[in-house]
Amino acid sequence: MSTTLAVAASMAMAAPSTAALTPPGIDALLSVDGAVGHVSEFSPEVARSIKGTGVAAKERALASYWTPERMRSARPAGKTISATTVGDLTAPSRASRPRGEPFTVPPAEPTVAQAPIGPAAGPATSSTATGMTISSSQPFYPIGHPVARTSGKVFFTMRGEDYVCSAGVVNASGKSLVWTAGHCVTELDENGKRRWAVNFTFVPNYQNGTAPYGHWPALITYADGNWAMHNDWKDDVGAVLMPRNSLGQRIQDVVGGMGITFGQPIQYAWAFGYPAGPPFNGQTLWRANSLAHDAGASIIYMENDMTSGSSGGYWLTQFNGSTGLINGHNSFVLDTVPGRMFSPYYGLATQNFYLSVESLTV
Repeated sequence: MSTTLAVAASMAMAAPSTAALTPPGIDALLSVDGAVGHVSEFSPEVARSIKGTGVAAKERALASYWTPERMRSARPAGKTISATTVGDLTAPSRASRPRGEPFTVPPAEPTVAQAPIGPAAGPATSSTATGMTISSSQPFYPIGHPVARTSGKVFFTMRGEDYVCSAGVVNASGKSLVWTAGHCVTELDENGKRRWAVNFTFVPNYQNGTAPYGHWPALITYADGNWAMHNDWKDDVGAVLMPRNSLGQRIQDVVGGMGITFGQPIQYAWAFGYPAGPPFNGQTLWRANSLAHDAGASIIYMENDMTSGSSGGYWLTQFNGSTGLINGHNSFVLDTVPGRMFSPYYGLATQNFYLSVESLTV
């Protein structure tokens, strides 16, 4: 179970040159049981480029910073870790079992009138010729397909380097929540200091450097309390509260949201993400599908050869070709088991994290 935490009101904000443009009442959005939150900030370079106030000013500044070239060159965030780091994952006493009644939130359709569905994504030419055999495939969804428009890439800067992960919009009562991996929003550095992502933007339906639904700047990034305090891989879960865009629309109203489910038996999964490490280049959406298995220690895995950059991409169960229920996400791979992707098991801990942030909105 995640450590129950409330963000202290004394959490330090950055200096004015790097601080986010924050709305009134931000402290209430930060003080959330079960999660650690951080007001999204900008690097000095981006902060200096902000002209005006409000969300429109942030959208313009981030779109200017995250040019197609910069998005393509962002380093893929991914985690290949030693099996000893996560302990003995096969101990029977640490099996990932449902506890209590399953809890499910169905998918949600967008409420804003949609433009006609666009052309299908073209192939993403590999940036590296490796001769590797790839079992993942490109679904070639057209722009506006439910999986394509709710999935996307998150771009951020951490410790002076630009990075990219994957993410997706999840159905939430606040209609403002993007779901991703905890290590895509925060991590402990080699000195044990907590680092948070800055210049954070979500690009739904990203395709070959384009942003069909625009750039959505983060308002607050959240991580499961246990991940934030200890980098515990069974709790590598993150979420991002998005402000309304410059038209006053909430992100779920614009693109919809996938459903989510907790406390289920381990099932067949369809994984989605934007792998960017060789032999992939991160320019289009990929998918992998296989039966998920219990790794123990509240961690599950599936056969999935996506690479770094796919972190945070959701796993869907009960997938019908258009929508499904998030029941895992790309979290890490082990150095001893190539071609296998691991995820936190979505039990009570992850359910409590979701419930702590799903109603938040501005």
